[in-house]
Amino acid sequence: MNAMNQLFGNLLKACSEIWKAIGIAQKVSIILIGIVTIAVISLIIYWGSQPDWQVLYADLDRKTAAKVYDIVKEENVPVKFADGGKTILVPADKVYKLRMLVINKGIPVTKTGVGWEIFDKMKIGLTDRQQEIAFQRAVQGELERMITAMPGVAGCNVMLNLPKKKIFSKKIARPSASIMVVMTGGRKLSLKEIDSIRFLVSSAIEGMQPDDVTITDNHGNVLARRTNESEASSFLTDRQIALRRATEEELKQKAEAILLPIVGYDKNTSQPNVIAMVSCDMDFSKSDEVIEQYDAANQVVISEKVIDEDSTKAKPQPKGPVGTKSNLVAVNNPAGGTNKESNLSQQKKKISQKQYVVPKTIKKISSRGGIIKKIAVSVTIATKPDGKEWSQADMKKFEELVKGAVGAQNYGEGNAQVVVKQMPFYPVTTKKAPQLPITDKISLTIEQIIHSPVVRPILAIALLLLLYYIFKKNFAVVEREEGELETSEVYGENIKPIEAEKETEEVAATNELIGTLHELQEKTTSDPKLIANTMEKWLKADSASNIFS
Repeated sequence: MNAMNQLFGNLLKACSEIWKAIGIAQKVSIILIGIVTIAVISLIIYWGSQPDWQVLYADLDRKTAAKVYDIVKEENVPVKFADGGKTILVPADKVYKLRMLVINKGIPVTKTGVGWEIFDKMKIGLTDRQQEIAFQRAVQGELERMITAMPGVAGCNVMLNLPKKKIFSKKIARPSASIMVVMTGGRKLSLKEIDSIRFLVSSAIEGMQPDDVTITDNHGNVLARRTNESEASSFLTDRQIALRRATEEELKQKAEAILLPIVGYDKNTSQPNVIAMVSCDMDFSKSDEVIEQYDAANQVVISEKVIDEDSTKAKPQPKGPVGTKSNLVAVNNPAGGTNKESNLSQQKKKISQKQYVVPKTIKKISSRGGIIKKIAVSVTIATKPDGKEWSQADMKKFEELVKGAVGAQNYGEGNAQVVVKQMPFYPVTTKKAPQLPITDKISLTIEQIIHSPVVRPILAIALLLLLYYIFKKNFAVVEREEGELETSEVYGENIKPIEAEKETEEVAATNELIGTLHELQEKTTSDPKLIANTMEKWLKADSASNIFS
């Protein structure tokens, strides 16, 4: 403990000596740097202690905002308003906890329609029509909540058209839906997100197809429209157009990639010496086909049945006249009467029955569109770098390569057209996009740096270094050798700093004096006799000078 106190005391003495040794300008510089440093550190601590504000709820009415504000204050959570009191901001780590608390309190904070809770307060005696309307409102509200949960969607409205089922009508009308989504921050829904909304809504309503859903945004843009069978055959939908463009782009890249290693790039403009364009005629009709094929040559016997029949019958005899003569029995054949053995007939029959199994193949072919019916490919090749043209044999090979790359043989004869021509290429000048002014770039960069929590400490350190560099010229560092305090203590003297107007000369003189004293201390410690003899000579010389004077 004593050692620590002694060390701390020596440190204070050293600081005090340094403070006394420097001039007024250096003192002012140190004070200014200290004040600026304390201010910067205070700002860093203030920025670091500020919470990461996140939106708890936005676009609230005043009554709802007041209720939510009271709940947040009861939980002792920092809260502030934005957007004229319509938006409530809280720390990011408290958002989900406070949302659950607000939901438990039963405060309606969303603008979506009511859901299934509408049936919790149903009154007795409602008509069938009222119950149907309540059911439709509940379904619309649940769909709005699900769509609003998607990222980037601030809100939505869903309107359902549910036709009544008629008993004596064979024609059944399909239900339809109209959806308007409100996006945040100028964001737009992608094609996949639009399809997900259409499938989500159509799956919730019986008999509804994805094509029965119309989607628009809050800017009036039609994202997806309802199409029936007659309309679908007359024009292409957005998805079909996107599929056709993607197919054409893929075939274009194949046609260019097969020739690019051969023709290369232009040396001056670095542009490829081949350009291809593809046009596809695609069939988007839907069809289902079932094909059954029987193989009689490979039939197999699975059972065989043979029946033998042997029967004996008497031949019919002509009847005599009515009377006793025709009914008399012969003496030698009393049992048969007038019949003889020759009148008997015998019949034999053999029946063979075989059961076969014939192999059968059933094919079910379902086509959902997107089949290429016809294709046209146009390829332009630049002339050789030396200005010469490609030979006819080379152009024929190029055409065969392009046909193989795009699969022209798969579309049938006459359905694929490939044209390869060579022409001189000229450099294409493209207009550069207008750049932002330098002031806007600087302000944007500064804003990004200020809002970055990682850059704040780095910015503070850079500011300190800049201040040090600015005040460095007015601040002279006085180097003090180790053992300076010990030197003064050994000789029992208090070495006072010399204050002068010319700082550089005084600092040099002070350093020289300190160095002399330090050297004298070392010699005194190493050879005391030498010092004693020297002092004796000084004394004798001093006394002699006094005598002669």
